[in-house]
Amino acid sequence: MIRAVSRIALQRGVRHAWPGRVARQSTAAGPLGLGAAGQCLAEAKLVMEQTKDDKAVDAVFEAALNREDLSEAQRAVVDLAHVKVIFGRENVSRADKLATQDRLASATDKLEGEGGLACLAARAEGLQILGRLKEIEADAADEPSAQALSPASEYLQTAGDVYRRALRDMQKTQERTKAVPNLLGTQNAADAALFAGAMHSYLEAGRIKVRYGDSINAAVCLREGLELANDPKSPKMSPSDKEVAEMMLGFCVLNLNDPTQTSEAIDAFSSAQASISKRVAAKGEAEDRSSLARCNYGLGRAYGLKAAMLQQEVQEEAQRLNEQGKGPGELPRAFSSKIAELRDLSEKAAVAFEDASKGHGMTDREIADAYQRAATGRAILQDFSAALANAEKAIALVEEILQDATDAAERKELNFALVNCLHMAGGFHADSDAAGGIEKGLEMCHRAYDLLIDADELEARVTQGQIRQAQGLMSAKLGKMKVAEGYFSEAYKIFSETLGEDEGLTQAAKSCMAMTKAAPEQ
Repeated sequence: MIRAVSRIALQRGVRHAWPGRVARQSTAAGPLGLGAAGQCLAEAKLVMEQTKDDKAVDAVFEAALNREDLSEAQRAVVDLAHVKVIFGRENVSRADKLATQDRLASATDKLEGEGGLACLAARAEGLQILGRLKEIEADAADEPSAQALSPASEYLQTAGDVYRRALRDMQKTQERTKAVPNLLGTQNAADAALFAGAMHSYLEAGRIKVRYGDSINAAVCLREGLELANDPKSPKMSPSDKEVAEMMLGFCVLNLNDPTQTSEAIDAFSSAQASISKRVAAKGEAEDRSSLARCNYGLGRAYGLKAAMLQQEVQEEAQRLNEQGKGPGELPRAFSSKIAELRDLSEKAAVAFEDASKGHGMTDREIADAYQRAATGRAILQDFSAALANAEKAIALVEEILQDATDAAERKELNFALVNCLHMAGGFHADSDAAGGIEKGLEMCHRAYDLLIDADELEARVTQGQIRQAQGLMSAKLGKMKVAEGYFSEAYKIFSETLGEDEGLTQAAKSCMAMTKAAPEQ
């Protein structure tokens, strides 16, 4: 899914979401430590205002760099300012930009460890430019590797850290840019420029980390960037760019598969959903509907993951209460509250997935997955009619996709998805009050089992055992105890071979087998 969000990011232009930012952004250069370098920047600004002659401007910078009264740090600040001016020109080529990497690296290295806002801001911007250039360089390959993209994200993340240090220094000392003319910005724009620099650096670093699958560190960077974006002092970010960043953060958190962190994912997706929904209601453009569908899919996953964690807690607590002999009227209030929360989360997950399944901009496989997850949510609510409707839609869509799939690995994945859908739908049929529901459930489980007949992977074998266990329960409901015993016996054999004798599933199958053996045939 994270790849899908990355595609949105690219379609939206998030890679260049702030085009020309490096060229236009204020240097936020403070007065401390610039000295003669400040004079050089002022002279360069004056020449730029008076002439459009690039050679004349370059000459001013070259003369400044040759001055003997500049320290290495001051020279680096001037050098970085010159590179920014070059980048801002209309006729600068990509090759010319890439050719400045050594110059940028050298200048930022000279500024490492230097204090003062001018040096911090200049170094941060130099690192930011290097990060963007490293990504451009990596993109020269058709499929950029993590090894190629990693330096780009690291430069940008470090730029964000340096910007934040500059922000802390500025907020602590209330330094301003009055004493030194700012080459490319206004004297009063220092706070805004530093906030923007930090925010964009972190968000860009996070986006690139998403590209090569580093969800843990991508989440760290996206979190930092969004925190800055929500600061009142920060320049207002475009809604669409913020939504993409929030969705990326949401999917990064989901990829960590840690139910304890799902609240952050829910908050991120909910914020994006509220923002996108306003535009969909006002304009209803295809791109916004597509973003909303993906956002709902992520929100459903987040609610579903939180519900799954809570469901496990409820089941464990229910078992303890049962062992204590507690009846329905004796349940603790906290337990009842957990059940109510589980129902609420399950309903929210189901609604989000059903909205996502409407299909705007979603692939058929993603829509099928949304149907399947919506079915799970409805089942927890014991709305088996709605659960079954979603499951059957998923089955039909997966079967349709399978007809056109030719890749062996893809067919195997789709086949297993179909097995899970059939198994799920079979259970819903059996739990419904419809006439012939149990027989229909058995039939669907037979279909699911047959699709796994030659499978030997652990997950597939365990699924076979679960299907046989379900068929045993259905047969027992019909009073066919001998048939049920056969299913339970087969489930026990599969579980004991794959999971071991002490596993819960193995023991459950063993208990069911013993009970049906002792029960009379009806």
